[in-house]
Amino acid sequence: MRHSILGLAMLMMVTGCQGGAKDAVREQLIDPDSAKFDDLAWAGKGTVTCGFVNSRNRMGGYAGWTAFVYDGDNAYLIKNPKVRGSNLFFEKCSRSHTSRYFDIQIRESGVPLY
Repeated sequence: MRHSILGLAMLMMVTGCQGGAKDAVREQLIDPDSAKFDDLAWAGKGTVTCGFVNSRNRMGGYAGWTAFVYDGDNAYLIKNPKVRGSNLFFEKCSRSHTSRYFDIQIRESGVPLY
């Protein structure tokens, strides 16, 4: 019983952090209602949440997956490695997140892979 209560409390805490992350990311989007989230993960002992978002652009089409990181106060969309928040993303998010980020960047660059 004690373990199930602790597990439930942890689940509620993680879900709450992810909900705050989603809200903060939506504030930065052109069409917040169209946001689709994927691969959300709570990073470490802090309040950092990592994930990917896809939403509609001004033309009405989906723009493609964009990495984001949420530090508990602010969400940062990581569109290239030099933008604000990218250090936090690369330091705190998992290897699978960073690997997926680079896969997306390579595909969008149009450089053929051999």
